[in-house]
Amino acid sequence: MTASQNSSPRTFDRKTPKGSISREQLEADMDNFRENGGKIEKLGTTHVLQKLQTTTPETTPARPAHPQGRSSESRK
Repeated sequence: MTASQNSSPRTFDRKTPKGSISREQLEADMDNFRENGGKIEKLGTTHVLQKLQTTTPETTPARPAHPQGRSSESRK
């Protein structure tokens, strides 16, 4: 199989060699994707982001002065 051939029917050949692409090329690629039935799924806010948005500095627990586990004296 050569570099320009893909085994997946859901990929599209690029008209330019690998590397950076222009905004116009990206727009053309996206139009081609949509014309061929491609759909982009837009995800909602994830659980992690929701948790970060609701956390305020007042409710954030303070970090311990020393990490748990071995103390600095036991490492000597």
